[in-house]
Amino acid sequence: MSEATRGTPPGGFSVRDCDRYLEHLTAISTARRLVVAHGDVFNEFGVLLLHRDTPLGHVAFERMRGHRLARPVDEAFAMRQPLDERTLRTHLDALLAEAPDLHALAAADGCAARLDTLCVGTLLQREALQKLSVLELVLPQVFHRALFTAVLAAELAHQRELPETDCRLLFESGLLHDLGLLHIDPALATRTDELDDPEWQQIVTHAAIGATIAAAHASAAQRIGRIVAQHHERTDGTGGPHGLAREAIDPLARLLALADMVHALRFENPPPGAGTLADCVHYLRVNRSLYGEANYRAASRLLRRTQLPDTPPAAPRLPRLLLLDTNRSLTVLRERFTALAGLLPALAAVGDEDEASPAHTAPLQHLIEQFVAVSDASGLGVPDFAPHFADGLGEDPAALNEVRLTAQELLWLARRIERQLGQPRLHGGDRVLRARLDDLAHATRFELRRAWQRLAVERPAHAAAHHEAR
Repeated sequence: MSEATRGTPPGGFSVRDCDRYLEHLTAISTARRLVVAHGDVFNEFGVLLLHRDTPLGHVAFERMRGHRLARPVDEAFAMRQPLDERTLRTHLDALLAEAPDLHALAAADGCAARLDTLCVGTLLQREALQKLSVLELVLPQVFHRALFTAVLAAELAHQRELPETDCRLLFESGLLHDLGLLHIDPALATRTDELDDPEWQQIVTHAAIGATIAAAHASAAQRIGRIVAQHHERTDGTGGPHGLAREAIDPLARLLALADMVHALRFENPPPGAGTLADCVHYLRVNRSLYGEANYRAASRLLRRTQLPDTPPAAPRLPRLLLLDTNRSLTVLRERFTALAGLLPALAAVGDEDEASPAHTAPLQHLIEQFVAVSDASGLGVPDFAPHFADGLGEDPAALNEVRLTAQELLWLARRIERQLGQPRLHGGDRVLRARLDDLAHATRFELRRAWQRLAVERPAHAAAHHEAR
């Protein structure tokens, strides 16, 4: 393995650091599965820290704290009975047996047979399998997401009729894509409430850390590293951490991003009334521009096959009055966004390479246009329609459910607009413009928080935003 592969990426992270991940290994070694030194352990300067076969305990950890090792941590230490291809397949079987819609996914078009081939043919290195073992023990929710994302991403590639090599790349990328969360505060890795800026920045680093891990331990290091690094980018430029758009994003990263989002919708932050994979299609339809049209169509075809026969429609869980209050918030937010759209040309005109420019304001403009288009199509948040909203909102469960889902998606779009407003580059330049932008950002944040608080019974406030950074 080259030093470039094993080295330190921008930001200072290295797979050779004795950081939080080694704390996880130590806790596992002392409480669950023994971890021992896999050969003599030296630091980067050649100083011997531990002898071969030394158990990893608290004393050994303190000896290594703060050091950078001569080789990656997962090469320096070996866990007793880590995951292998057989146990990985067992976990996948358990996942697909969890619920009827997941079982339907496994039965669709030979998925189970393809999984057998993928598990047997997966070229995961021992170090990668060990890291997945740690993920299973330390962050079981994230491990669940890794399994699901790997399966769905590979199935989406099959739906797109992509080459078998792409299916394998996506399967492996799905398993590895959130390993970076093992190197940050575990309390943040599964948080669903609002994050402050330092916490947000720590969460954002996980994609780059995961890419470095993939580059060190994946079979196709460069390609999988790129896919993992970009799995939170969006084709309209509103993702992160670099705001890449369209062709700048690896095509397989777009598929992985879609599969990752479906997991959030199905298991972590389901929209009101959603209970199956098929119920996720509504969100994907509203946000189809984020992942590419062909990818959306493939997901729509696949997920609709999991619709369970004779399933009664979900009972409305949001009362009519709550929908009316939510619509008032949407009306206020639309007015704020209309004013914001009027500022964007001026912001782009005064910017330079370190401040706002058309390239930096375009994603925000796109999100506002998307919000307005969905608002116009549904009537939600339209000022002229708002006084008549109560009259048009009957008590029909299906109609209420559709309104509820659309309102939810508009609030998700509004949350993404609020995140874009936090970009430092939008707050440079002209002082008057900066003050107006700050006022709009504050008013947007206040109204959006009120709307989410009303829906707190249905889903945690800002959960969608947390997922976008995860």
